[in-house]
Amino acid sequence: MAGEEIKPEEIQKQIIAAVGHKHPHNDAKAKLEEKRLFGDAVRSERYKTCIHYIQIIGAIILGVTAISVIATRMIYLVLPEKWRWLSADQIHDLDHFMFSGTIGGAITYVGQRAGLLGKKEKEEEN
Repeated sequence: MAGEEIKPEEIQKQIIAAVGHKHPHNDAKAKLEEKRLFGDAVRSERYKTCIHYIQIIGAIILGVTAISVIATRMIYLVLPEKWRWLSADQIHDLDHFMFSGTIGGAITYVGQRAGLLGKKEKEEEN
């Protein structure tokens, strides 16, 4: 028996005899459970969850940035002249950043939600 080669079929027969059923990878119930735990639907749901968390983190970062910019500008308006640290160009850039991006984005968002923007694309599709 020391020099004999054992065939894989013999090993599988011995496993079935010892365990009482086929190997779990060949079991239909195991394959169904694997599909339920790791199938396309689960991967799709995990992908959607990941995208959701990325959107939440992005919204938090955007909110903190917006609050910081607005707070800096408001503090700068209240402070006495001798405590101000920004030049006129920097104030202009801050105002430009704050109002052009914020107001433009808000107008676009409200317009799209109200259906006022994007009508040409919808008409061209029909």
